Amino acid sequence: MKQEHLERNLSVDILRGFLIFIIMFFHYTYRFSEIFSIETLNFPFLSLWGIFGVGAFFVISGYYMIHKVSDNFSIKFYLKSKFLRLYPAYFFSVVLVFAIVSIFKLPGREVTIVDFFLNIFLLNGFLKTPYVDGAHWYLTYLLLFYVLISFFIKFVYIRKKNNAVFGLLILLFLKDLFKVLNHFIPKIGLIYFLFGKDYLEFIMIGISIYFIISNHSLKYTFFLFLISLLHIVIFQGIEIGIFICLFSLIFYQILKHPKNVKEKFFLYHGKISYILYLIHQNIGYVILLLLVDIFSAFHFWYIFIAYGFILFLSSFIYIFYDQKIQLCLKSK
Repeated sequence: MKQEHLERNLSVDILRGFLIFIIMFFHYTYRFSEIFSIETLNFPFLSLWGIFGVGAFFVISGYYMIHKVSDNFSIKFYLKSKFLRLYPAYFFSVVLVFAIVSIFKLPGREVTIVDFFLNIFLLNGFLKTPYVDGAHWYLTYLLLFYVLISFFIKFVYIRKKNNAVFGLLILLFLKDLFKVLNHFIPKIGLIYFLFGKDYLEFIMIGISIYFIISNHSLKYTFFLFLISLLHIVIFQGIEIGIFICLFSLIFYQILKHPKNVKEKFFLYHGKISYILYLIHQNIGYVILLLLVDIFSAFHFWYIFIAYGFILFLSSFIYIFYDQKIQLCLKSK
């Protein structure tokens, strides 16, 4: 959403647009087939497209978690600004998805009114109750990382920048330690969860890219990058590790050498990617199931109908709700 040196980098928006596009395609094909036992499309690596996209989004988020930090950093202000940027669209999406799924029904994906209110207050991810939309698990972890990294910034990065990389390595080590202990002491699983489980390494990749661009302790930063990448290979698989490595190189080049771009398709998707992500899954499934019921079979063009509807709805929410809310928040 913003470029490194305080200006918007449209190329990053194009990256976001590409990522949300492959996530939607994954959900409307492989994941839809997996949940509802309806044959759609399948080809090598399609099952990995979801984690490809989400992992890369975590990398981008990791970069932007730290790149505008100043010496008068405030945890309260940092978390408040992040929350206010995320919550209005999230609130609207939870209400909308719950209403549509309740009206049209979605077997195995419906939630109770109690679960709905837990979702509204962002408690369900911590209480292990169902999500109104399964894709919202990403937001639970993103909020965890904002809290974790805000304390890292305040008590390590601001005070002792030379030790920042070591601080991040310690976070990774602690996460691994709690992961191991979880096998012997189940209650430790909560701490492992609060450290972001095996998604923390994606955030570390993003922060590493920022440090590399800033020429911050390059030798140790490259070590952090490689250790984080090794974690991804071990815990997520070599294919995902290769993808994240290639994505990181592209992301680095875009940040290091920003260019004026005229490509509009992915650029627009990137601008509304957050809202697209919030509402695309269950509402898309409702549309696909309705079409399957009407025509008694799955056809490839159903994907375009679901995609077109979600794109229109996201654009409407972005223009007439989210932008207006954000302008009001900024004016206060």
